[in-house]
Amino acid sequence: MKKYKPQVLYVFLIFSLLFSCEQNVVFIEPLPPGINVITKIPDVFQGVFTCESDESIFYVEEKIIYKESFFPFITTVERINETEHCSILDGGMYLRGKEECIPFEYISEDTIQAKIYSQDTLWTVNPNQVMKLYDEQLYLNIKQLDHQWSTFVITPQQDKTLLWELIHIPNNLRSVEKVTSNFEQKKIKDDKQLQYLLDLSMDDFNNIFKNKYFVECDILTPYNNEIK
Repeated sequence: MKKYKPQVLYVFLIFSLLFSCEQNVVFIEPLPPGINVITKIPDVFQGVFTCESDESIFYVEEKIIYKESFFPFITTVERINETEHCSILDGGMYLRGKEECIPFEYISEDTIQAKIYSQDTLWTVNPNQVMKLYDEQLYLNIKQLDHQWSTFVITPQQDKTLLWELIHIPNNLRSVEKVTSNFEQKKIKDDKQLQYLLDLSMDDFNNIFKNKYFVECDILTPYNNEIK
C-alpha cells in the first residue's frame, strides 16, 4: 500500500472541474488496467466521515458517495430586502434557489446570520462512473468523453481515515513518457492545448506510483455515527 503527502485540494472542487472541462492527460480505459469492475463499495470504505479540508460530512454507502455541508451566511436585513427573490418572512429567510425557509438569528440590530445547508452527490454507480478494487485501494473512474477517463484513488490508513487522491500526470511529454510509450496526442480547446490519451499496461500503471503522480484531495475521518 502506497502513501505520501502531496498538495491538498478539495474533493468537490476537483469533481466539478472533471465534469465541466476536458482534462489534458486522460486514460483510454478505467484504471487499473485488466482489473474487473465492481458494483458495490466494499464495507471497509463505507461509513460517515468528516472532511479535513472543510469539515463537511461525507456519506459512503454501497452505491453512492455524497456530502453534506453547512455554510455560514452573514448579511444585513437591508441587503436581503434589496435582493430580488430574497426576503424575510415568518421568522425565516428565503433565498434564490432555495425552496426551504432558512432559520436565522440577529447578531446586531440590522445584521443576521444563518447556516445554509447543501447536499452534493459525488459518486453513484453507473456506466460513466465505474469502480475497481486493487491492492486494498478503491479506484473511482469517471468517464468524461469516449475513451477518456480520470481516476481517483481511496486508500484506508492505519488510523481508519481514508486518503482520497487524484491520479494526476503533469501535462507534458516528459512526464507522460515516464509512465508509458503507448499514448496518443490531440489538440483540444480550440487547438490551443495538447491532450494525451494514455493506453496503460499494468507495468505502465505501476509507473504512476513510482513517479508519485498523485494530488491529495482530502482526508476523511470516521464520524461518531455510522450508516444504518
